[in-house]
Amino acid sequence: MSNLRQDTVLAVGYGLLPSNTATGQLYRVLTIAGEVDRETHRILAASITLVTETSSRWVTALMVGNDLTSDADTAAFADHVESRFLGNSRKAIIHAYRDMAQRYQEHVAAS
Repeated sequence: MSNLRQDTVLAVGYGLLPSNTATGQLYRVLTIAGEVDRETHRILAASITLVTETSSRWVTALMVGNDLTSDADTAAFADHVESRFLGNSRKAIIHAYRDMAQRYQEHVAAS
């Protein structure tokens, strides 16, 4: 555990995948995760359970730097995925991100 930063938390969100996608065939539920700096609330590193490396890299690049307490960042992420991710997993990605942001905001409120 000494490799883990003490000033971060791991926020995770989930979204149901359509069964007509390769990812949906493998996982059924999409998982999105972000390592978040507790001071700035910004995502430092991210991952997502998509089948192709290119898709995963594209989505995680959109996530890194976002503030999980910012409704504007969440809306911008959703708008970007909605307009530029041309795959059937689009709604699951947006839902999972919003779920992750909500879980993180609940954590901040309870702290």
